[in-house]
Amino acid sequence: TTMHNYLISTLLLITPLATSAVANNDNHFGFLGAAMDNDNFAYLQNVGAGWMRPHPGPAVWEMIQSEDGGDYDWDFMDGIVEKANKHEINLLITIWPFAAWDQVRKADPTACEVADTDEFLPNKEAEDKGRVEYIPGYRCNPYDWAEYQRWVRAMVERYDGDGRKDLPGLTMPVT
Repeated sequence: TTMHNYLISTLLLITPLATSAVANNDNHFGFLGAAMDNDNFAYLQNVGAGWMRPHPGPAVWEMIQSEDGGDYDWDFMDGIVEKANKHEINLLITIWPFAAWDQVRKADPTACEVADTDEFLPNKEAEDKGRVEYIPGYRCNPYDWAEYQRWVRAMVERYDGDGRKDLPGLTMPVT
């Protein structure tokens, strides 16, 4: 009976650990604005979180397409998604429709410009804290809606988890 009690105790201790990582889609516990590095994703996983909403996050048009008609550079966002997948954390992202190269084509782009003190502009203080994502200094609706829509479609296709043109190795689609 001692061995029987030991096995039952062991199963009772192990079972919650084994099942906690299985269904993060049903896990409504998460964090807003957390750092997007391996240590933080490991922490979120260890405390039982299933979600993270990075803020501002990696889905900034200018960070992925740095010039008009340019190629998409998914490296930064891919890295975040891969880290989240590794730690079984679902991402709920905000899509930021801002690219300075697009905004400056408006009739009066200065009307869209934010103050130099805006906390989401790239700056030394943010870099020192490890934040490399930013939101550009012009924040109006896109000027070139067709180009913006192409970018959004490409991003959705890359991270939707449907098996077509997805990020290689994607295990958890981005929401």
